[in-house]
Amino acid sequence: GEIARPLNPTIRVATPVANERGETAGLLVMNYRGAALLEAMAALDSPRTGQLWLVNQNGYWLKGPTPEQEWGFMLSGLEAQSLATQNVRLWSQLIKPVQLGELIDEGAHYSFASIDLIPSESPDFEQALGRLHVVSRLSAEQLDALISPLKTGLLQAGALIVLLSAGLAYLLARSLAQRWHTESSLQDSEAKFRAMIEAAPDAIIITDTDGTIVLLNEQAIRLFEYTQLELLGQKVEVLLPEELRKGHIQHRQGYVSAPRPRLMGSGLRLQAKRKDGSELPVEVSLSPIRT
Repeated sequence: GEIARPLNPTIRVATPVANERGETAGLLVMNYRGAALLEAMAALDSPRTGQLWLVNQNGYWLKGPTPEQEWGFMLSGLEAQSLATQNVRLWSQLIKPVQLGELIDEGAHYSFASIDLIPSESPDFEQALGRLHVVSRLSAEQLDALISPLKTGLLQAGALIVLLSAGLAYLLARSLAQRWHTESSLQDSEAKFRAMIEAAPDAIIITDTDGTIVLLNEQAIRLFEYTQLELLGQKVEVLLPEELRKGHIQHRQGYVSAPRPRLMGSGLRLQAKRKDGSELPVEVSLSPIRT
């Protein structure tokens, strides 16, 4: 009932073992010392080339910016220490179906790759590891340090090259300045957008075109009695009774093909489902937004 100290991260795999009569005779348990993986990743960190993170499918760091922020889902009092809550913009990119990507946010450059560890041919694995995300973070200072040696080499190449490189540097600096300005404007717009959603008296849930939940407000959390992390990345059908889910997928796909503001199921009795399985009557209005 207690977590051993010092922490020794472990991946545990278990499977029943049957005898010759097909009866369960025991349980085979294998423990993989996960610290070896994390230590190998830590060896790649450096002040010049940035830092590697390892994030699980719920947005918690297995290897993160500092040891104090790691394993928040296991350690009491660290439930809020997650990438999903501290950098929502990066997390919204990680949970998309695409497995490779990059993002410039808050003065840093992020590159990421997602790895699916769900066994496709073993549906009985109810507690599979799911998806892991490997994130590389470079601060603006580290990015500049990597570019500086190139600048020195160009200056030594002669007067003509110096002039050309100066012109290119000016264009690059202007392009970067415009990009940073655009990113800053997007962050301001996103902050205003979030404030507007949180101020709304109704439950608001935003999904992508595949029906994956990417944003929701506090009213939605209260209505369905989930936490934000439990719903982010889930299909919106998780909020419907089982018998309605298959039909709703078809309706949702039809709506995406020709989206417009309208009521859903006008004149019909609509039911939704809370986390505890209880159902509640709802009215739903749909509105497309371009991001």
